[in-house]
This record gives sequence, structure tokens and C-alpha cells, in this order.
Amino acid sequence: MQIYSGRFDNGWGDGWSWMTHYPTNNPVYTSNLVFVASNSMALVPSVPYVVWLLKPYTTVDATLYTNLTFWINGGATGGQNISVYGETNGSSSGLPSVSVTAPTNSWKQVIISLASLGVNKTNLTGIGFNNDASTNPFFIDDIRLIAAPKPATVHVSVNANQTVRTVSGRVFAVNTGAGDTDLNTPATKAILNDIGNTCLRWPGGSYGDIYHYANEPSGGSHSTDFIAPATNANSQAFIIVNYGSSTPEEAAYGVRMFNVTNHSNFKYWEVGNEIFGTWETDYNTNAPFIATNSTSALLQGTVPPGVAPFTNVVVDIYLADEEAWTNGQKFQFSELAYTDPQTSQTKYYGFAEGNTWLGAFNVNSAQNLSPTPGQFAFDISALNIPANALVTVTASYTTNAFGAHNRVMHTSPFSLPLMLPIAPRLFLAQAGTNLLLSWPTNAGTFTIQTTSALNPPPWNDLTPQPATQVAATNYQAKIFFGGSAAFSRLKR
Repeated sequence: MQIYSGRFDNGWGDGWSWMTHYPTNNPVYTSNLVFVASNSMALVPSVPYVVWLLKPYTTVDATLYTNLTFWINGGATGGQNISVYGETNGSSSGLPSVSVTAPTNSWKQVIISLASLGVNKTNLTGIGFNNDASTNPFFIDDIRLIAAPKPATVHVSVNANQTVRTVSGRVFAVNTGAGDTDLNTPATKAILNDIGNTCLRWPGGSYGDIYHYANEPSGGSHSTDFIAPATNANSQAFIIVNYGSSTPEEAAYGVRMFNVTNHSNFKYWEVGNEIFGTWETDYNTNAPFIATNSTSALLQGTVPPGVAPFTNVVVDIYLADEEAWTNGQKFQFSELAYTDPQTSQTKYYGFAEGNTWLGAFNVNSAQNLSPTPGQFAFDISALNIPANALVTVTASYTTNAFGAHNRVMHTSPFSLPLMLPIAPRLFLAQAGTNLLLSWPTNAGTFTIQTTSALNPPPWNDLTPQPATQVAATNYQAKIFFGGSAAFSRLKR
């Protein structure tokens, strides 16, 4: 599995790092050595013991791999000792690290067994590079996991005589398109009959969210051109009614046109095509957005306000369908393309879908900790969301109060999923006249804030910020304890 090859691959990224780093095509480092193409990663620590932390979009089954390999260059100084470690389930606690030495002005391949890092398990969630005591720049490229040898022989048995279940004929539907000028021709009807077609769909894909039955476009084929081959082949039919740019009244017109005027007796209807997708025409509801500073304890983001009378807004939280998200990224559909603001590279979203419902929160109530209209902040610690889980949300708009039965509502598409890091726990201990604050190093560095009251809390950055030191797997900082009531928190 390629992790970094001048760009991040296979859903890996470094948004959790707290070591300064630049791709070498950055103007600051145009003269530095490069191993692959022109984009090795320059690691430029400003202080000792900071980490370049790489994480996948979802848990990796590392039992399928044997080794971690990468190339390293110590630049003009060389000799830096770099500690390499892994994470499982979002934590490196109790796991060993392996130290490697960067060569001077040359590239060296490093191969480390996953067993030596203690991560040859099914729940690999991160790989970190710690600069230890050195602050000299170094460079890394071509990071990958080496696959375990495949078994010599794999036997698969299939019992062809066992009937599991009967597959619905609708599974084999053929998607037609309004742009097809040959839809209603003798040749098309003959082909459909020859293949034993059982079901047809109209007017086809994303076109369904811009197609108007009350004003069908000129050119191509029309609904009557679809009716002819569908009824001739005795096919069932899926008819899309335009959710993205039409009205319920026009949907009713379409039903009358097909089944009353033309006696088609079609009984399967879709409200829109892939309405969860950001690539679809949708003039109804925009999806909410999960803020990148969200954690497994506090979910933050934005949600479009409701329009009267649909002013009650509920945000539903789901574990995202990771397979749909991953497959969508692999397909690289142009409709899902975006430009990475850090690398200026073209990347691709996946299909945003919910898999497991976790809970619902009322935007218009005290559950929403954000005072800003159009924003939400929910305490989700009680949901016990797993480490680095991929989460998505929807927003539902209703005329009724939260919790009412038989509500009329509109629900948005799913938001872009986000992997939620575990919220770090802040530990406090008195050390003489000082208060010792500590938190796990794998959570990164933070700004320390204090307040004397919690209702409401006027949080202020502590000035000056205390020095931060590493003790085992924790960061530690001392602040003066004056004896009066005070509260502290970490902020990024």
C-alpha cells in the first residue's frame, strides 16, 4: 500500500501533525534533494520532540502487510535520529518505536517490520516520525506498506445446487437516457426482447433531477418514446421524478401522464437520482458541514437555517459507509473532483452515505452549545464514537417540535464525512505553588486557556504560554496556582 509518493495515496494524510513540513516543490525548498519526482516531504522541526503523523481515512488491516519502508535524507547536516512509531485504535500508548539515522546529503531506504512497531494487527490507525532532540531539517519520500506473501493456493467452493434466494428482476434494469434518439426504434425493441429485459429506468441518472415532464426538452427521446419499448417488452419500469429542480405538482403531473393518459401502469417511482450526492442538481436543501476541529467529544459545524414553516432543525449523526466513500474516491468521477488547498493537486471525494445511526440533536435547543445562528456544537461524548471513526450528518427540517410523531420534514444530503480524533484528556496535579497540566503526546500541542468562571466562561489565552516538555507519552506544562478558583482548558 503506497502511503506517500510525492503526494498522499490511498486516503492517507498528515492533518494531525505538529511538526512543520513542506513538500519540496514549495518555494522555500526548491533547492533541496528529491527522491521521487519533485515532491519529497521536507520535515523542518522548530523544537525537539515533535511529530509528523500520518493517518489513513479508515483503520488499516496491517496483518496483510509485513514491513514499513521509506527513503530518508538528512540533508547537509545528517546524523539525525528519527523515532518511528505506529498507532492502533488511535493510540501509540505502550507500543515500541524504532530509531533510524538519516544519512548526510544522500538517500537511504529504511525497512522496518510492523511486528517491531507492535502494529501487525487489524487496527492500524497511524504512523509517526519523531525528530527526537534534533531540530535539523530532513527529508522523507516513497513511504509504503509491503504486502505479505500471498498463499500458494486458495480453494474456493461453490454449491451451485443450493438456492439462497431469488434475485428480483429489477436488479437487472437497463438505465435509459432522454438523450438517446434510438430509444423508440424497431432495432431497440428487438434487442430488449432478445435479452429478456425485465426492467427499464427513465429518464436516466442525473438527468432525472433536471428533467421536466410538463415541459419535455426538444431533441433526443421523450416519455412517450420510453413507454413504447417498455410496454412492448413487458418490462417493469423505474420512473424518476425530478427532486432537484421541480415541484411536487409536476411530479403528480408525471404520474398522471404515464398512468392515466397513457395507461402505462408503472408502479416503481424514485424521488430524484442520488439525492445524497453533491454532484446532483439540488435547489432544495444544502448539506450541513462538519468542522475540522470536531472531536469524538464535541461535534461542530454549520447547518443551513430552515425556511418557514420548516424552522425546526435536527442534526442526525451517523457512522459513514466507509466502503461507499472509498470506492467513490477510487472511481475519480469528475463531479467529485476538488483541488487540495495544501498541495494544489486534484483529489476526489467519495460517496457520502450513512451506515449506522448514532443519535439526533436539536439545533434549536440547549443541546446546541453554539450561540451563532447557522452553526452547531453538540456534546457527543455519550455516543462513545470509536477512535478515528468516519462520521457524517444530515439536517432534517420540520414544522413540528423535536420528538413529535408523524412529522412532515425535508432531509438534506449527507455531509462530507470526517474522521473524528479522540478528544485528549487533560490531567491536573498540584506541584508546590504550580499546577501541572498533562495530556497525551499523540493529541498534539495546544494553546492553554484559563478562566475564573464557567457561566459563561470568558476563556483567555494564558500569557505567556508556559514551556511544554515531554514526559514519557505525555506533554507537561506548569502554570502558577494562585489559590483562587480557576479553570483550564486546551485549545487548538
